Amino acid sequence: MELILEFKGKLGNYQIVETNDGTFTVHSEFFNENCHSTAGAYEETIYNYIEGCEVERFLAENNIVNILEIGFGVAVGAECLLDKFLGKTQTVVNFVTTEIDRDFAVWALEHSPFAKKYREKFEDLTIQKDCITFKISNFNFIILVGDARETLPTFRNLKFHCVFQDAFSPKKNPTLWTVEWFKLIYELSDPSVILSTYSSHMSIRASLLCAGFLVETRKGFGMKRTCTRASRQEYKKLTAVMEEIKKHAHQALTDSNYQEMLKD
Repeated sequence: MELILEFKGKLGNYQIVETNDGTFTVHSEFFNENCHSTAGAYEETIYNYIEGCEVERFLAENNIVNILEIGFGVAVGAECLLDKFLGKTQTVVNFVTTEIDRDFAVWALEHSPFAKKYREKFEDLTIQKDCITFKISNFNFIILVGDARETLPTFRNLKFHCVFQDAFSPKKNPTLWTVEWFKLIYELSDPSVILSTYSSHMSIRASLLCAGFLVETRKGFGMKRTCTRASRQEYKKLTAVMEEIKKHAHQALTDSNYQEMLKD
């Protein structure tokens, strides 16, 4: 399958961009941003999400593991998950991901590097207006199509163990970084959940804290000095970053203040 480097969807053009590890991300014209670091889309996903959310441990400890990914893109998250664990675990994995542009999601399932590697293994592929589903062995994939602030509240079938918070940056896509958004994720999460994200902005950490999460800092990938991880029960006392948020009164991002807070 030849890799197609450009696609026009409902939200504008998408360009496939090669990153420094030889794998690919996508640049969205609508958000004017890449989905991944150019230091390496695949390696960043492994570090920030597969390792950051301790997926391997959850698979070893549970018969069913539910993963939520915010931002399907060119399916690097799904690709990394299958590369690491397909055929190596009997645990049932439910992988729920969001994608605002249905046309692009369909395109990615046909033309992305993920599709090139795994399309022939798809079982029971169903493409509907607001949802796309398929399975590969014991891995079930659900793509919620549309604005995640509207689609995710209707999806209450599962409690998530791992959350890959991989939305476009707060300045480009602020409503997926507010206190209200993280409260929704908290509500839909298992008590043992780990949420991991590339963002290290103090307002995002404050938003997680206000939503009920316990927050810690983690070494960042590539040129990023730090990134962020959050949980509901792992940390019983204030971490250093939580103490900093409280000491300096860092303001959380909310649905009502993000336009003002994110001004240049």
